[in-house]
Amino acid sequence: MTTDEASSAVPADPAAEATRLLEARLEETGAPDPRPLQRENLRTLKTANPDGYRKASVSYREKLLPRIATEGADPLEAWAEYGRMVTGLTLPGEAVCVLEDGTAVTFAEPVGTDKLALHLPSSGEPALVIAEPIRASAAQKAARALLVERRLRL
Repeated sequence: MTTDEASSAVPADPAAEATRLLEARLEETGAPDPRPLQRENLRTLKTANPDGYRKASVSYREKLLPRIATEGADPLEAWAEYGRMVTGLTLPGEAVCVLEDGTAVTFAEPVGTDKLALHLPSSGEPALVIAEPIRASAAQKAARALLVERRLRL
């Protein structure tokens, strides 16, 4: 490997490269930006579990950014996995994906852009959103309303 190849393999600014790749993927797919959702999840985590918040901050720098910027991971999938980790540190529970027909299945990568990914706390507290679909189906909207917002009507 030449010096030029080595320097091109690791971007000078992994955060900027990860942002560029995510924004390109958002433009390509029309998917919702996961960053505002994860910022909210991090605020919840910081209050609920300060040690978990520190772990999530380290994971952001040492795992999420390199996974996107240098390892070629799909940015949306990498953010979904990061969201699963953050919500799991917030409250014990189970991560699930709600399919378009409303069926819930165990969270597994790839989440894709058609599933609603939720963390269901074992305490019975409202669910935390991990990832959102591009266009939520009626069943996914109903699941979000009931499990996250605790509303019985849409």
